[in-house]
Amino acid sequence: MKKVQLLAAAAVLFASSAYAQSGTRESFRAINACIGCEPLAPSIREASQTNPNGTPALAAIDNCSVVVQGGAGVTTGSDNRAVVDQSGNGNRAALFQREGDRNYGLQVQTGNSNQATAVVWGNRNTSLQLQSGDRNRAGINVDQVEGSESPRGTQNGNDNWAEQNQAGNDNNADIRTYGNSNYASQNQVGSRNSGSIMQRVNGSAATQSQIGNDNTAVTMQGGLANVPSSISGQRSCIEQGGNSNQALVLQDRR
Repeated sequence: MKKVQLLAAAAVLFASSAYAQSGTRESFRAINACIGCEPLAPSIREASQTNPNGTPALAAIDNCSVVVQGGAGVTTGSDNRAVVDQSGNGNRAALFQREGDRNYGLQVQTGNSNQATAVVWGNRNTSLQLQSGDRNRAGINVDQVEGSESPRGTQNGNDNWAEQNQAGNDNNADIRTYGNSNYASQNQVGSRNSGSIMQRVNGSAATQSQIGNDNTAVTMQGGLANVPSSISGQRSCIEQGGNSNQALVLQDRR
């Protein structure tokens, strides 16, 4: 106790001493009077072939959207639909429909500094992200096998539905679906809620509703191995009404 008191007293004394001082103490400066006397070399001007016109000067980025359907190095698809609607300031949206046919993606951001990302591999998948408020973050990934290098076939997820609704501020929602014919839904109304759904299953459903503030919900369905799943028929529903609740559901985690 005495040692703590001595340290505290020394800290107060040091702080008082430091507070009484201002400015920077001058130090010795070495000066070489010959610097700057060297003759300059000849300056030869090159013939220019540069375009004298620059690109237009754009204003600072406000809302920003990126939509990629297909892309280099992957097998492109057909009849995909992507809709992005942004109103407010500083919103960011990225929607990638990498492979497959007849996918539908919708991102609506109303507010400020919201962020939404959706990455879809496969056919007939639907991704919906609706954000109203400020600083909400939403992420969706739909696939069959995470990080697979093989295109098409069993490596992509088909007939999945993933949706997220955030109304409030500073909410975080994440959906990762690996498989076929799954349904994942997250609804957050309030502030600072956190929701995560991880599905490595087929024909299963997970829903999470958070009405309030500072709630946490996690749903994990299916196995741990990064291979096409044989698990199906899982059902999970989490409903949180209030503040600072926490819920965890684990189904067939093996």
